Amino acid sequence: MRRSCSFPTRWCEIRADGRPGKRLDGTAAGSFSYVIMQKGVRQPTQSSAPRLLDIQRSHHHSTCTVCTSFNGLQQFVISKRAGPLYKKLKSKKSGELLPISVSSFISLSFGRHRSLNGDGSVGMSDPDSIWILH
Repeated sequence: MRRSCSFPTRWCEIRADGRPGKRLDGTAAGSFSYVIMQKGVRQPTQSSAPRLLDIQRSHHHSTCTVCTSFNGLQQFVISKRAGPLYKKLKSKKSGELLPISVSSFISLSFGRHRSLNGDGSVGMSDPDSIWILH
């Protein structure tokens, strides 16, 4: 199943019929997705940084779900052995851009997550693609 890149938000609910909403504080919550388009041909070297959608922090590693320009949603694991990248990730929140560049290529290994090792190599991947973080 493939999800779209979206972000959660909360807004003040104003009903035309004057009835109260489901929440006592008068707000509603939902998620939005957006697409930004520009006329013209995209340059092949032009790529955007991945946006962090969800991060689950565990002891000595973090599991990230990000939205990328080349393959939509991707999920990968960054271990504490990744050093500076792991430290930068600790201060990031959902919705922020990650300070990395990402490229993709076909892989024949099996698994669900991509894991960045301390030496910069990537561990397990799914059959679609794996990440090379620069």
